[in-house]
Formats: sequence, structure tokens, C-alpha cells
Amino acid sequence: MGKLCALFKLFSLTHFVYIFLSVGIAVGLIFAFRRFEGNARKYAGIGLVAVAVLFALLDFVGKVSVVNNVAEYLPLNLCHIFAYICIYLEITKSSSWTKFAYLIMLPLSVISLLFMPNEYTAYGEASLSVISFIFMNAMIIAYSLLRLIWNDEYLENKDILNSTLNYAIIIAIAHILNVFFRFTTLGVHANYMGTMGENYDMIFGLMDKIIPIPFVNYIPLFAIIVGIEFLLIIPFGVMKTRQDRRNQYEEIVALGNLKAQSKLRKSGKSQVLIRSDEKASPSTPKSTTSHAHKDGFVSINKEINVNKNKEK
Repeated sequence: MGKLCALFKLFSLTHFVYIFLSVGIAVGLIFAFRRFEGNARKYAGIGLVAVAVLFALLDFVGKVSVVNNVAEYLPLNLCHIFAYICIYLEITKSSSWTKFAYLIMLPLSVISLLFMPNEYTAYGEASLSVISFIFMNAMIIAYSLLRLIWNDEYLENKDILNSTLNYAIIIAIAHILNVFFRFTTLGVHANYMGTMGENYDMIFGLMDKIIPIPFVNYIPLFAIIVGIEFLLIIPFGVMKTRQDRRNQYEEIVALGNLKAQSKLRKSGKSQVLIRSDEKASPSTPKSTTSHAHKDGFVSINKEINVNKNKEK
């Protein structure tokens, strides 16, 4: 019964309002900043990253104000790590991490908005932690896609492997931290990124029932993540196909023009218009005369030079 109540609280009207608001903010930022250049792009990127990190810290502050065990609620969950990666990405403009942001950070931030960790259901719907979590993910979504646009990156299927490996390394480090905190009793219930299974959120709770082994129950989720990555790669394949067709068409047109010019040369004709250097000679000037009017105006004689067209 308690899980059912938590489910209704998770998908409450307020939750959906937060989701639509955060996605709306992310989409608005993307459309507003996507064409930025130079310093405007730089300042926009710094601003988005700063806001994301600020919400990550506010999330931690909100949790600490409610719970006593700080080691179990450090800002080391997935959304926090993504905010820190944004800092590195803004500094380095790394191509590989830009692709990671698009393939991993973007979809998982959206999923995090839909399936919030269970710890947030324990707080009030208008608590500092919940609000910070929602808008932090919105900033990460906006920055992940904007960085891809600003870097003008092109993704291929081989990029999926690199991004997935980096994500696996991050998850492995999180699991090591969880084991360390639990072994040292600093955080008996430490479960950063849900690697310990248990009741982290709805998805990990389900996987823990199917495979009740810490970290191992995380592995099947990689198949879902890889599938999402393939879906995100599809638009780039479509664009490449269209570009290849356009290039092929232009190449055919160019070859056709070359063949046509070659035939014209063989036939003694020319496709190029040659401008003649011969200047038109002036003809005999014509004169027009306006007679004086009765009101006393002086008569004026004008000569106009007219070039006659030569007849062949």
C-alpha cells in the first residue's frame, strides 16, 4: 500500500506540472540560444552551467536540512555528476564529451524527470530539493543539446560505444563509493545512482526484484540505454543520406555540363558569351529646338547624340 501511495505521489498533478515546466524551459532556452555566436555563445554556456551547478548545490542543502546523515545524501547522484561534466565540457569543448552529453546526459535527464528517485517523494512537492532537482535537469537537457549544436558535431554508430563505456566507468565509480560508505558505516544506506538496487526509484526497484544482486542488476539497463542511443543517432543518418544524394546530384549535373561543353567545342560552337571590344561610333547629332512661348521665355536649342545600331 505504501508503494502504491508513493506511485501516486510520484505521478501527481504537481509532478506533471514540474515536468512540463522544466521541458518547456529547456526547449525555450534551446531555441533562444541555438544561433548565438562568439561571446554571446560563451556567456550563454557559462550561465547555463552555473545555474545547473547552483541547483545541484541547492539540492544538497535541501537534503541536509531534512536528514542527519550527510554521507548518504552528498551531491553525487547522476544529475549532479552531469552538472559537473557540464563544467568540464564548457571549459574544454571536448568533442567526445559533447557526444556523451547528447547520447547519455540528455535522455537520462529526461528519464530522471519522469521517474524521480524515491528520496524526493519523501520531501514536500514544493521543497527546495525537489525544485532544484527539476530545474537542474532542465539546464542539463538544454546545455547538452546546445553544446552539440554549437560544436556542430556529427554522430555515427561508433560514438555509441565510447559514450556507453564512459557511462559504465561513472557507474562503476559510484558503486565503489557506495561500497566504501557502507563498509565504513559512514553511509549505511548509501545508494548513489542506484547501483545497490534496492528501492532507489521505480526502475531500479523493478530490476532489483528480477536480479537481486547489487550492480549486476544495473547491467540490463545498459541494453535500454544503448537502444535509446541508436534512436538518437537516426537523425544524423537521415541527414547524411540526404547530403549524399545532394552531392551525387550536383556531381551528375557538373559531369553533364562538362560533357555538354565538350560536345560544343567539338562542333565548333562555344557556350561562352564573348564580349566585343568594338565600341559604338557616334552618329550625326540631332538637334531639337523649343520655340519661345508667348510669356517671354527664351528659346533653347539642344543637341542629342544618338548611336545608331549597326545592321549586319
